[in-house]
Amino acid sequence: MSRVLVGCEFSGTVRDAFAAAGHDATSCDILPTESPEGQHYTGDVRDIIGDGYHLAIFHPPCTYLAACQLWRCQRDPEREAKRIEALDFVRDLMAAPVERWALENPVGCIGTEIRPADQYVQPYEYGHDHSKKTGLWLHGLPKLEADPADYVAPRLDTYKGKPVKRWANQSPCGADRMGPSDDRGHKRSRFFAGIARAMADQWGGVASVARRAAEPLAEPVQLALI
Repeated sequence: MSRVLVGCEFSGTVRDAFAAAGHDATSCDILPTESPEGQHYTGDVRDIIGDGYHLAIFHPPCTYLAACQLWRCQRDPEREAKRIEALDFVRDLMAAPVERWALENPVGCIGTEIRPADQYVQPYEYGHDHSKKTGLWLHGLPKLEADPADYVAPRLDTYKGKPVKRWANQSPCGADRMGPSDDRGHKRSRFFAGIARAMADQWGGVASVARRAAEPLAEPVQLALI
């Protein structure tokens, strides 16, 4: 069993996946958890980031980091200042005193201003009828591998007279179908259970092996000779 920290998560999705796999998992967010049966710290993840975790999964808010927000930041000095602050927060997470960590975010300025993502995953590769290209920045962890049996095929649609592949969350033009609302960002920030299970299955074992390897060996027992 490993101690796992899931930073910037209020839903409990990733935390609960690791807990179900037998790990001591704690989520952290400035919001209270939606799944109160799990362990959760309400506050800044940097408050507890150095508390001896073996593995950390970070989901920093993408409000000012996503590529679709870049044009707004370029035209609004206040939003640009918040984008810079968000990048500094990501740097703090990447400097965490944790041997193995992963950071998740959609395509955006992390890849251009800090470092490229180590891989991109799609929810439809992990059992969800949903398209959302998601970058994973990895430290001490292997790339996630999707089971081909979990692949969800797209529907065939038409856009501007041409055939296109689309998933359930997409309109024919490729835009997300979710309409504007006060909690739209809140809803879109929820992670995908299929990817969370893959993380727990594939990375939980890596962290456990590393933790056991770092533990001191027990003192040998001296047997009396007869």
